[in-house]
Amino acid sequence: MRGLTTTFITAALFSPVARAALNAYAFGSAFSIGEFSPSSSLDIIKVTTTFTPGSPPTTQKGELYVWPGLMTTNDEFLYTAVQQLSPSACGGTATDWCLTAQYVGAAGLLSGSYAAIDGTVPVTLEFTQNANNTWTHTVIMKGAVISQLVQPIGRPTTFGIANECFDECATTTSSQKYTNTTIVLGTATSTFGETALASDAGTTFSTPTTSDGGKTWQIATITVPKGTSQD
Repeated sequence: MRGLTTTFITAALFSPVARAALNAYAFGSAFSIGEFSPSSSLDIIKVTTTFTPGSPPTTQKGELYVWPGLMTTNDEFLYTAVQQLSPSACGGTATDWCLTAQYVGAAGLLSGSYAAIDGTVPVTLEFTQNANNTWTHTVIMKGAVISQLVQPIGRPTTFGIANECFDECATTTSSQKYTNTTIVLGTATSTFGETALASDAGTTFSTPTTSDGGKTWQIATITVPKGTSQD
């Protein structure tokens, strides 16, 4: 996925200075929960969410990306790339997104299978730490796995969401919705919910809640508004 550099991942989500410095890119609204600091003691061990990307633009001359994923203390990123390119990377129609489970970091850029998806149909995203310190990222639609990637990564401390635009792309035309997001930590952290942050007033999210003292956190809804990929 072009442009997902470590500089963007760790800084440009919410920093106007970083956005100005990276003026080859255009960023849209974003959300994160966790801590970007390499010294953070947070340890995310599992994330699940149901994601509905909405319909993409009917025409596209550039490159439009919508992505949710995990960021680590050593600048790695394990995420779902939901993209609209011209031409399409996976042969979908003009009303489809192209989706893949993806990784970027020290090992380079790695991808699972690509699938054309209808943006009005929810997909379930699962990020799970395995016993051997690898992670499995699985994307499920209508009960079937449509993309999966297994990859060693560092310690994730942040779950984030954003849009990204290249080459004067046509911007998003639908809001993106995340429901029933569950984040499990390795160690209970009572203040984890306080780290939730939206980049602008248009991005909204339910108050994070925990029922087990801070180990498992739920966010009922996260909504990223349409038309923000070229802010």
